[in-house]
Amino acid sequence: MTELPQSNYELIMHFGDMGSRWGFNRTVGQIFALLFVSPEPIHAEHIAATLRISRSNVSMSLKELQAWKLIQIKHRPQDRKEYFAVAGTVWIMAKAVLEQRVQRELAPTVTLLKQHLSTVEAEKQHQSLREQTEQLLTLLQWVQQLADQVQQLEPSQIESFVKLVRRVSKMLAFKNKVVFK
Repeated sequence: MTELPQSNYELIMHFGDMGSRWGFNRTVGQIFALLFVSPEPIHAEHIAATLRISRSNVSMSLKELQAWKLIQIKHRPQDRKEYFAVAGTVWIMAKAVLEQRVQRELAPTVTLLKQHLSTVEAEKQHQSLREQTEQLLTLLQWVQQLADQVQQLEPSQIESFVKLVRRVSKMLAFKNKVVFK
């Protein structure tokens, strides 16, 4: 990589390593991190040269980041190149990732579990499988509902929500200690 402070280089490498855990590949993670640390929008050739990756890989990765709604295209007067920058605030990007993860992972699984339940016979021999599938479906639907609610909140509301959840969790833990002694 060229002309990057060590701390930026480390962040870019880390985002690359974490990419697969976040739902995309190493290069997509590295490009996102490069755009994140760049004070100005940058063009694809600069990305390729900085990260020492092929232009075609950059192009595919930029398309993936656009599909995730994590970057936006910028144009400059008298310049035909497309420049890329992160799409808004950290909160906007976090909501975009949450939305995509729900669409790509939760929604298809919920649909599959519903279909599975409609085909699993109600016979006694299938009762355990049916109960487990229903429990998993219920859990994923709760997560989906929670994600939908978080999507509607502003950053300050999310902070308040997290604090409220912590308090409720402590209250429930205390209740369990008192009730089950």
